[in-house]
Amino acid sequence: EHSVTAGIVSARGRSQVGIVDYANFIQTDAVVNPGGSGGALVDGDGRLVGLVSAIFTKDSDANIGVNFAASMKLVLRVVRDLKDHGRVIRSMPGLSVRDLSEDEREATGGAAIDRISRGGPAFGAGLQVGDIITAVGARPVRRASDLPSALYMFRPGDSVDISFIRGGTRKTVTFTMTP
Repeated sequence: EHSVTAGIVSARGRSQVGIVDYANFIQTDAVVNPGGSGGALVDGDGRLVGLVSAIFTKDSDANIGVNFAASMKLVLRVVRDLKDHGRVIRSMPGLSVRDLSEDEREATGGAAIDRISRGGPAFGAGLQVGDIITAVGARPVRRASDLPSALYMFRPGDSVDISFIRGGTRKTVTFTMTP
């Protein structure tokens, strides 16, 4: 009555898949039938690493080989918030970003700050409009959609290390997320 399939994890930390704003997906080619969302994604040792969230089917009931699972880090973050607060608690960094131009992306990668909220954590840490964010903690930021997903993993009160480039110089600041 049950089936198991195997596949390759082809990406982790995927955020720009057009499903939700805040994502930390694991991309896999394991065969998952439509209706299989919510199923377990396990590693070779049987450890739960994610929950299947989306199956690309291309206008049919057939799996085309690209599936996305919410990482256990994201799942546990949501479960803790629901258990502790009855809702998901979002943190605010006090900034917004834009994608880089093609030339900028080739030179540095990352996402450029296009707005800073006065009095917000980013402002207090000294970040400026035009800074190019390249990482949140150990997670790389390759495009603007990576930043909200990376910051979402932090709760209000958590300290966040932001790596960025300003005027060609790489820097890191730490700030505390606010509700």
